[in-house]
Amino acid sequence: MFKHFISKLCLLAGILVLSQSALAQNGNVNQASDQNGAGDNITTGNYNTFVGDSAGYNYSNGSNSVFIGKNAGFNYNNDSDNTVIGAYAAYLSTTGIDNVFIGDRAGLTTRASDAVIIGSFAGRYMTTADDATLIGEEAGYSLTTGKDNTFVGENAGFETTTGGRNTFIGSRAAWNNTTGYRNTAVGNTALYDLTTGHHNTAFGDSAGIDNSSGNYNTFLGAASGAKNEHADFNTFIGAYAGYENNRQNGTDNANRNTYVAYR
Repeated sequence: MFKHFISKLCLLAGILVLSQSALAQNGNVNQASDQNGAGDNITTGNYNTFVGDSAGYNYSNGSNSVFIGKNAGFNYNNDSDNTVIGAYAAYLSTTGIDNVFIGDRAGLTTRASDAVIIGSFAGRYMTTADDATLIGEEAGYSLTTGKDNTFVGENAGFETTTGGRNTFIGSRAAWNNTTGYRNTAVGNTALYDLTTGHHNTAFGDSAGIDNSSGNYNTFLGAASGAKNEHADFNTFIGAYAGYENNRQNGTDNANRNTYVAYR
């Protein structure tokens, strides 16, 4: 589905670009469609492309950028080397360089740089979270300032706000994480309930699903360490390994255990 969406988007972009008329202002070469407001305020910027109603409307001095879609990058001003594709993508963004935003309202409010945001509403509330890679519908939806995050999958890292250097791959992986940092979750709902925990590694469907504030844990296998909520320095290897560890939810027990194989 995602590949199909991208291929259609690229085809549409190609058709629109072929129909563009060249604009020359102050000796600069830009391309804009005849649609209302597209690139209307370009002054000294070079080699930009504007396609869609009010796409890049306030862009004036930046260069080497592409704005495609209704109100795409509407408020961008001077920064260069951005690719913004999708209705209202980066609509409220004003600054940021070397970004790629693709999808309806992708990166709507961001002022970050070196970010790749692909998917409807991905990075919806992102502000200065530099070096982010968010791919999937609503991936990193609540991310604000956390830097160096990679979220891939629908709703991956959905609630993350300021947590940084996390890698979440899979549908709803680490959904509830807010400020947790340096975590890796790979698998559907892996580390789903993570909120403030850090330095955790989870591989497998629902691996470490209840881990909220536990730190330095390793979960390898489907539902491994599933009930571990607060305990630290544990290792779970195998499907359902250590399933009951920390079931009483005590913050001062069930630490430094190793479980291998089923339960």
